[in-house]
Amino acid sequence: MADKNEQLQAKLRRLGVVRGARQIKSSRPLKPAPPVDADVIRPFPTPQPSFTPHPDDIQPLEKLLPGGQLVSTPDGDCFVLDHVYRLDYQHGDDRLADLLNFTPAATAPFVQDDRLAQHDFRDFLFLDTETTGLAGAGTLAFMVGVGFFEPSQHGERFVVRQYFLRDHGDEPALLLLLDELLAEKAGLITFNGRSFDIPLLESRFIMNRRPTDLRERPHLDLLHPARRLWRHRLGSCALGSLEGSLLGLRRSQDDVPGWLIPSLYNNYLHSGDARELVRVFTTTRSIWSRWLPWQRGSRACSASQTPPTIPSTCTAWAAGRQIWACTPPPSKICGWRRREICPWRFTTKICTDWRRC
Repeated sequence: MADKNEQLQAKLRRLGVVRGARQIKSSRPLKPAPPVDADVIRPFPTPQPSFTPHPDDIQPLEKLLPGGQLVSTPDGDCFVLDHVYRLDYQHGDDRLADLLNFTPAATAPFVQDDRLAQHDFRDFLFLDTETTGLAGAGTLAFMVGVGFFEPSQHGERFVVRQYFLRDHGDEPALLLLLDELLAEKAGLITFNGRSFDIPLLESRFIMNRRPTDLRERPHLDLLHPARRLWRHRLGSCALGSLEGSLLGLRRSQDDVPGWLIPSLYNNYLHSGDARELVRVFTTTRSIWSRWLPWQRGSRACSASQTPPTIPSTCTAWAAGRQIWACTPPPSKICGWRRREICPWRFTTKICTDWRRC
């Protein structure tokens, strides 16, 4: 045993292991690091603080939008701006009165909701939101735009109403006013509202401990019929793409791109200057334009008596002619599909064999 201990101590001495710290040599001094260029360390410029205007240059929202007013509620105040349009108002080649020539029942096969046939567009509320982001519990709808028909002394008119949060503390008042207006309408018309606007508003109602029936209402989301009709021909079914391709409309320079809107609102909260934010009010004002692409497609389909040659409009023709379960015609009549029998079943998908013709 003693021999093993001596052998182990000899190995430790050869390895330089000693008892205590007296015999430990001091470490060699490190060489200084070579100088590094500051541009290599920080390749991007240092972010500068956001510009804060002089107090005399700040333009409040009430001054820039004189038609707006602060509406008082038991839950606080909310800024509300109304724009009233006569039914002969024309947007591009279409008038507001043309919308009443159609009924929501024409879209029932696309959205699979039979309740739409029980109402007309006077019973629906057009709805759109501008938010502080795309998702998350902290995302707010700082602007809610709605449009609806209402009677007046000089005939029927269309009202575009915009609810705006001057600060996050105005949200309870906004939701209260929106809930009161929803109580007067039967359903909703949105563009991508089923996936974004309605879930977001529902979460804000829940966060403010308010009951809501947004999901249970008849809801016409125009994005899904647009994809069924024009996705294969146009590629993009964004609202701006549909307006440009189908209606020939081009947005003006005052329109703000969607990705820029949250930063404009954050700048407004920081500085109180609403000059740039006025452009957001202008962008969301034409809320009825969500319906115009579908209105144009329905009008063209209703006028057609034969199936179109472009396969992406087969469903549009069927919707306009209300042909969903008819007797299959012979292949000679239907030249866009080479088969003995051509079943016209458009409710699930469009024709995929058109390239064989």
